[in-house]
Parts: sequence; structure tokens; C-alpha cells
Amino acid sequence: MNRGKLSTNTTGVKNVSYISKKKLYQVAVIANGVRSKTSYFKTLKEAEEHAIILREQLHGEFANHG
Repeated sequence: MNRGKLSTNTTGVKNVSYISKKKLYQVAVIANGVRSKTSYFKTLKEAEEHAIILREQLHGEFANHG
């Protein structure tokens, strides 16, 4: 939960991946060993906003947005 952005991240936003086949962004957050995937987003900004909301819901006070 307190983990920062991984060094292999290519979007620059924690928990956001770019799916090149679909040309869309996807958010995936792990909480208690369970991966939570969400729908796809057209823009990186939309995906980033959704990732922040999802991290706050799943991780509560331990959410790390960096």
C-alpha cells in the first residue's frame, strides 16, 4: 500500500498502464493480495484521477499516490 511508482512504469502514473492494442489506459490497484482492475480510459488524466480515487477507497489512510 505504501509502495511508490515502479521503475518499469512507462506512463509516469502509479497503477496506470497503457494498452497499446486498444490504445487506452487501464488502472489496476492491488489491495490485500487481490488485483482490482477497472474499465479503460481514453486519456491519461482520466485514468490518473480514477487511480487516486480507487487507491483511497482500497488503501484508506495508507494510500500512497507517488
